[in-house]
Amino acid sequence: MTRVGEMSWFWLLTERGNWLFAQNGYIIENMYAHQTVENFAKERLLIRQTISALTDEYFARNFRTRTATDYARYGFLRRLQTLVRCVDNVFRILPPDRIDIPSSEETGDGIINIQAFVFNLFGCLDNLARIWVEESSLRKKDGSEFPDAWIGMGPKNTDVRSSFSTDFQDYLKNFDKWFVNLENFRHALAHRKPLYVPPFNISPKNYENYRSIDIAKHDALISRNRAEYDRLRSEQRSLTMFLPVILGSIDENSLPIQFHPQLPSDLKTIENIGRRLLTELDRASSERARC
Repeated sequence: MTRVGEMSWFWLLTERGNWLFAQNGYIIENMYAHQTVENFAKERLLIRQTISALTDEYFARNFRTRTATDYARYGFLRRLQTLVRCVDNVFRILPPDRIDIPSSEETGDGIINIQAFVFNLFGCLDNLARIWVEESSLRKKDGSEFPDAWIGMGPKNTDVRSSFSTDFQDYLKNFDKWFVNLENFRHALAHRKPLYVPPFNISPKNYENYRSIDIAKHDALISRNRAEYDRLRSEQRSLTMFLPVILGSIDENSLPIQFHPQLPSDLKTIENIGRRLLTELDRASSERARC
């Protein structure tokens, strides 16, 4: 993401012919190259294969406690399959090579799947942390169970983090900003303003024309001239374009995020964390066997 001069929302056209979207001084590219679209498909296939293998490993594992088994099979693995399904749905409903404006129903369905993805991504991390707490018998100094707020894998969950190996702690530290952003998105969904996909965007050069057509549409409605209203709406729609990004609240300085590369990347991250946790569980099991 590149910083440019102070600006609100608008489009720029690069020398390569790609459109850039700018909001609050940041710009991102739109209209993926053909090779990028093909890479999306290859990456999703590879991730699906690795997640299938990880699912088998978690399902076949003999956990020490029934609670950890339940968190693994009926928590983490269920959520993991939901994540895969959400990504497939988003790419089907709003494919990266799409150039026309999606219908409100299509955009709404895409938003629903993206929101479900964020909730279950956060839930996967919570389930993995709970598996570790149960398998490692982590407790407070007085022997009581950890409060729910203590359980997690983010930078604020110091008691859980400090119980991991140094290698795993260092690995997770690389994702501290990712953890914070995910938590913010999750809390915005649950408590503030949900993520959304802008239905369309307008180039600055078309903005005044778009606004004038708005006024003409209103006049056509007042005069009950449906044919003129439909003509104006079609003309106005031709001035818009679709940008595949998710946004939080504008007044909270939310930056646009391209969801086509972001969702598979998040899926790969949670798969890597899940696999590394298995290594931690094996390490802890070996240490108990030596005692």
